[in-house]
Amino acid sequence: MVVYLDVLIFLNAIIDFCLLNLTSFIVGRNKGTIRIVFASLFASMFSLLIFAPNLPKILEIAVMLISAFLTIFLAFGRCAKKLFIKLFLSFIAVSVAFNGIVTIIWFVFKPDGMILRNSVFYFNVSAIEMIFWTIISYIIIKLILLIIRRSSPLASRCRITLFHNDKTFELVALIDTGNSLIDIYTGKQVIIVDFMTAEEIFGDVSSLAPILLPYSTVDGEGMISAYKCNRIKVNNREIGTALIAVTDKIINDSDYRAIVNPQILNEGESNEKII
Repeated sequence: MVVYLDVLIFLNAIIDFCLLNLTSFIVGRNKGTIRIVFASLFASMFSLLIFAPNLPKILEIAVMLISAFLTIFLAFGRCAKKLFIKLFLSFIAVSVAFNGIVTIIWFVFKPDGMILRNSVFYFNVSAIEMIFWTIISYIIIKLILLIIRRSSPLASRCRITLFHNDKTFELVALIDTGNSLIDIYTGKQVIIVDFMTAEEIFGDVSSLAPILLPYSTVDGEGMISAYKCNRIKVNNREIGTALIAVTDKIINDSDYRAIVNPQILNEGESNEKII
């Protein structure tokens, strides 16, 4: 069967774009569409392995792991080790799930002209048809993730979307009743992030004039620097502007990258159902 190079690369780029977006959705890490597009194009180059002789299974797995490692690095950049491992494992998981769903779909419908070599799929179908089945697989995986998230008893996390200077950032935040930090000027709750996350949002924070907020902990009292974000959503609830306080402690090496008080969930007006 003839394998068309342009179709092979294009379709795999679309697939990798979907998988990277699912990974971003699972982990709550968003580095922007341009990086994900570039990483998808890079990952699609590994589909050229379909032209190589059948690789030993160990070598095939090693190549796929290297591909996943480099793809995650290009898509999400440098980050804390634990966060990178979570991104890497999530990408592997959604890739395995996608391959399983596509295999089931195509075996059920018994298509002609399917090739599977060196962990690379190629289907002798039109690009439109392949994109359609890729989108269907993407929707199935995302629906499963939404169902799991909605039915989970874990209620100590929320999703925060930050809009600042024409850029959008998504974070998973820990809901902490011990965080009593508020904006003393407006009475609104304050979102706490570490220095690394603040640099992603605001750029060089040392060049900005901070708003100093008083805080009190078991270790003592003091002032913490905060910066105004143009627009914020919490679980798709619009809360308008808010202050982002910057702590010197690293908090983005876990499954959350910010800390909020539960009261922030009641601010603003909800335009969408919480997911």
